Amino acid sequence: MPPVTTEPPELGALRREVRAFVEDEVSRHCWAPSVDSWLTGWDPSFSKRLAERGWVGMAIPAGYGGRGRGFLERFAVTEELLAAGAPVAFHWFADRQVAPSLLRYGTEEQKQTFLPRIAAGTCAFAIGMSEPDSGSDLASVRTRAEKADGGWRVTGTKVWTSGAHDADALIALVRTAPADPEHRHAGLSQLIVGLAAPGVSISPIVSMTGQHHFNEVHLDGVFVPDRRLLGEAGSGWGQVTSELAYERSGPERWLSTFLLVRAWAAGEADDVAVGLGATVGRMRALHQMSLAVAGALQAGNGAEVPAAMVKVLGTQLEGDIAERAHLAARSADRGGYADAVRLALLQRPGFTLRGGTNEILRGVIAHGLGMR
Repeated sequence: MPPVTTEPPELGALRREVRAFVEDEVSRHCWAPSVDSWLTGWDPSFSKRLAERGWVGMAIPAGYGGRGRGFLERFAVTEELLAAGAPVAFHWFADRQVAPSLLRYGTEEQKQTFLPRIAAGTCAFAIGMSEPDSGSDLASVRTRAEKADGGWRVTGTKVWTSGAHDADALIALVRTAPADPEHRHAGLSQLIVGLAAPGVSISPIVSMTGQHHFNEVHLDGVFVPDRRLLGEAGSGWGQVTSELAYERSGPERWLSTFLLVRAWAAGEADDVAVGLGATVGRMRALHQMSLAVAGALQAGNGAEVPAAMVKVLGTQLEGDIAERAHLAARSADRGGYADAVRLALLQRPGFTLRGGTNEILRGVIAHGLGMR
């Protein structure tokens, strides 16, 4: 793990400010807290109100419409919003990983076009990595982009694409050169695909909860202009792996079910003391690990293996919390807590799948530790 970063005491005031904002939002019935809200809580109006407070695009430089604040401040705000079950899904992917990728690899035109809108909470992105028969093994993607006059023609299918039905654009990992069995990671690139473009069709994937946030995105000869190539052609693998560190290491990997822990500690569930201390201890350790990875990424250091460790340990904890809450629930339970328990249990299978399955990530960790 990277060196642990100590959170300065002055961040306490920022955390209290976020909590007061959330309490006001809930009291005015703007939304109801929910588990897994960073994936299922799609609320553009909330994202816009949050941006008006300066809490979206916090790490984006002021010259691109952001706040130019440090990673510690962004981390603190993110933790508070996730712990509150706030509906942050609309801006989540754009703020979490698209903005850092644009800042690192994007052209000046791309930065000027997208970053101010991300910081304003008015631009939603989807992430186009997984494909049918190509999930955690991203090197096997088959979506192809063929060179055309002034751009690329993209053909293929992306799946499990959260929020694509309402997003503005998709960052797609595509093959821009024929696959080479000897060099599987070569020939991949990233393109910014407008989801309103001709040739794009989106099919909903409804989960067992009855919710629709996943999609299958079909690209049928979609034209993408040259100015929407992110980074360099053929450098997609390196760009994606650095992006995945943001995706796998954030506090959303261990705070998705925090509402249940809060209710547990408040005595809203049976057997309050049983296992609570161990759970809080695990959460505190993950807080420190996630914060350490955020600091490494801010410094421009690679953190793929530590990020995988956060994701594996964090999603195991989320699932354990959901299972414990389910086993302790009473059949007569009604109301918000009971609803949250049922939703968490239904969402649980996805915790260890999204962002790379834990089985695959254990291999990544073993490789990084020199064990294979």
